[in-house]
Amino acid sequence: RTTSMWFQTAMPWVKPHEYNFAATDFTPNYMCTPQAMANIKLAAKDPRDLRFIVLMRDPIMRTFSEWSMFALGWGWDHEPDFLKKMHAQMRAFERCNATLFHRIDLVKALPDDELFAYITQCFRGKAMEYITNSIYPVCVLGALRFFPKEQFLFLRFEDMKKMHAPGLLRLLANFTGLHTVDEIIARLQGERQCEMLNARKKPLSFGKDKRTVSARANLSAAMGEFEAFFQPYDELLSELVDPNFKWGADTHRLSADVLIDAPGSKKGRGRGKGLGTGRGSREERPAAFFLLS
Repeated sequence: RTTSMWFQTAMPWVKPHEYNFAATDFTPNYMCTPQAMANIKLAAKDPRDLRFIVLMRDPIMRTFSEWSMFALGWGWDHEPDFLKKMHAQMRAFERCNATLFHRIDLVKALPDDELFAYITQCFRGKAMEYITNSIYPVCVLGALRFFPKEQFLFLRFEDMKKMHAPGLLRLLANFTGLHTVDEIIARLQGERQCEMLNARKKPLSFGKDKRTVSARANLSAAMGEFEAFFQPYDELLSELVDPNFKWGADTHRLSADVLIDAPGSKKGRGRGKGLGTGRGSREERPAAFFLLS
């Protein structure tokens, strides 16, 4: 990824405006890789046409969910003690740069080169790095040094999870400028797509086996510690995105959510206004780039 060629070679070899299509990609690691963000900007014919969709989950629940997948599901992580693993990673993150740990004021004041160096050193974005993978705002801060906020749509996982297909698809179409019509939405809804609560498979983190139940109990007992650890970063994210973009006891309760209609949509069939932040669509927008975190 040292040059823009890694991105350019993945694209079809066509002349500009020869075809009317949008290229999309989803790679969470890019968000915490300053060189990747620089390459994306360099490779774009017009960086202003790029659109980024950033999906973020309550960091405590995201941490627990990723550990459940790798430790309880896939068996890649051989540490059976959830709290032991999290405490080790919390200490490692603090040691990575003790001066900047929990010092959001200092992080925000960093010049570009120092911020990018900090992200590169302490946010590697690899699998099973549960804690740093859940500290979103430092990487968001870095991404906003490359692109203006208007090119980002920030979504809470908890909101998207409750949306019905019409509201969600219209929200994404409005932001990206991609085409959609009622017939497409109806077909996808009929196929039970684009609605997360249609999923029949129960997440590992809500399983009933002894290891999962024990891990949930340990997390519940240590919830105050996790809240204190993530609090400065949650506050930074609210500052960068929107004052209402935050998590709390309602989003990291250890039980499945119930379906409710999406805000701004009548029975889940509206345009999804009020969810996420970002600029609306314009018909001439030729490309969209999707980035999920």
